Amino acid sequence: MNALAKLDSENSVIMEESYVKKA
Repeated sequence: MNALAKLDSENSVIMEESYVKKA
């Protein structure tokens, strides 16, 4: 469960960074 939570948080950061780059 911790591994999934960590992976989810990392994916959120990646998506947020890519969204900022698009803007």
